[in-house]
Amino acid sequence: MKLEGIDNLKRFITALVLKPDELEQISRPTAEYVQYKLIANAPQVTGEFASSIEIYEKKNRTGLTIGPHYGRGSKGKIGHLLEYGHVSRDGKTFVPGTGFIQKTWMEVKSKAEKDMIANLEKKITQNFNG
Repeated sequence: MKLEGIDNLKRFITALVLKPDELEQISRPTAEYVQYKLIANAPQVTGEFASSIEIYEKKNRTGLTIGPHYGRGSKGKIGHLLEYGHVSRDGKTFVPGTGFIQKTWMEVKSKAEKDMIANLEKKITQNFNG
């Protein structure tokens, strides 16, 4: 991309402004990769918890969220217990957490960041070149 003159500068600035749907389009492949890794690393006691890990949009927020779905009847509501640990139902023992979310993020962070930067650069270049 080569910038010369005020017209190109205006086009470049316009190309940088992305709409929310463009941001979702750019981030969706990376979110799917992170979701896949979270499911693969999730504790597999019954498999129900892993199936609750979804990509979704939060109300009044831009971007995508990846994690356990906390809806009614969902097994995702135990995510924090699996991650950080909890006291057993009998109240006598502490069940240690697995830390799988943090471990997964450390595993995928570098690739996810590189992918997002590459996708952003590609989209901005497409917008700039028309």
